Amino acid sequence: MKFHVKRAQQVVAVTPNAIGMCEEIFQRLAAAGVDVHSFTANSIGSKGVFMLQCSDSDKAARTLDRSRYDVSVEEVLVVVTKSRVGVAAQVTKRLGVAEVDIEYMYASSHDDQEDSAIIIKCRDNDAAIKALA
Repeated sequence: MKFHVKRAQQVVAVTPNAIGMCEEIFQRLAAAGVDVHSFTANSIGSKGVFMLQCSDSDKAARTLDRSRYDVSVEEVLVVVTKSRVGVAAQVTKRLGVAEVDIEYMYASSHDDQEDSAIIIKCRDNDAAIKALA
């Protein structure tokens, strides 16, 4: 199976782990006119970690950086594929065979849609693209 893989920018913001932090992040981005396409939010001890794909990564990073959060922008891969049983297993098998180290991944699909998106951060995104082509 061939996968449609594209490069994307992702904003990573490390914040205090506090009640209301999700609202604060999304309110600040909305006020700046930044559309959040996908995200994950996690608490790790005393820290909150947000990974956001936005309509304007640079603007999102500047907006959140002004709030004194630890903000960076990194390249991730978006694998768009049909939402089917075993797709994640196929993707990870190809990456494993190619000896591509996955730093993290997350995905989303919905029952009423055929496509799903798998977001992957690899140590070598070029090798990952080659493995999934």
